[in-house]
Amino acid sequence: MNSNLHPGQSKSGAAVLCEEISRAFAGTGLVLDHISFQIQPGEFVALLGPSGSGKSSLLRLTAGLDRADEGRLAIDARQGAVSRGFVFQEPTLIPWRNVLRNTTLPLELQGWKIDRAKPRAEEELRRVRLADFDFRNSALFEKFDVVLATLYAFNALIDVEEQRLFLRHVTRCMKSPGVIALDCFCPLPMLKPEANGQWREIERTVKGHQLRLRDKREMLTPLLERRTQVFSIDDGPSAEHVSHRRYVPPQHAELLLSEAGFENVRYLVDYDLGASKAMGEGERPTGPYQLVAER
Repeated sequence: MNSNLHPGQSKSGAAVLCEEISRAFAGTGLVLDHISFQIQPGEFVALLGPSGSGKSSLLRLTAGLDRADEGRLAIDARQGAVSRGFVFQEPTLIPWRNVLRNTTLPLELQGWKIDRAKPRAEEELRRVRLADFDFRNSALFEKFDVVLATLYAFNALIDVEEQRLFLRHVTRCMKSPGVIALDCFCPLPMLKPEANGQWREIERTVKGHQLRLRDKREMLTPLLERRTQVFSIDDGPSAEHVSHRRYVPPQHAELLLSEAGFENVRYLVDYDLGASKAMGEGERPTGPYQLVAER
């Protein structure tokens, strides 16, 4: 925890007092065990620790998004009311709201009327030019004959509504007629059930440096895979990366494409796009697959 003030920075803002905080969750058990700390106004604090050590849980408590099972957490502003901000690890946009309405949401939650919140949100969007990339309101200046969704791009969209929105936005950036190609993964535990939850050790030597990787894949639901990767170079400190991907069954992919206005779906036999051939009529893949569809 680094709580040093920047040079010339005054101690303004809010103080945070955390005393003997504990928090447990069903399935994971005790995450925070009698944590105590104090942050003075104006201090900059960083929480360090491995994945699963409780950093996000502690931040959610501080942001008021959760409540502790035990202990006391108090935030005291020196001037005015306490204002809290929170940046989530994953995108948390509301799919049925456009960019503008997602931007007004924090203001609406603070009690702002929408006619007051919209001008403020529009001002901020103009400042960062984010509105230029809102495909819900306008398509790209140039439209394309072919669109390729690369491996994991589509499967990283966990929610079905996110997948629907992705395909609808793609159609706005395509010519008609046009072709879309989706490169879709299949979870390893679905192909090899014995690999579910098992660590794999991989070592490689590149330009005199030894890279060591520990890789674990596990199915959290019948369709959702969590992949945990732990990297180290030359036996130095390790770094962990956790990702989630949702398997999209071929029949479901067909339905989503049909809803978005695509037709004539064809699957490819070989996983190597350079040597792929179309599957027969009515055939569907049982592992990783690519498909093409027309618009």
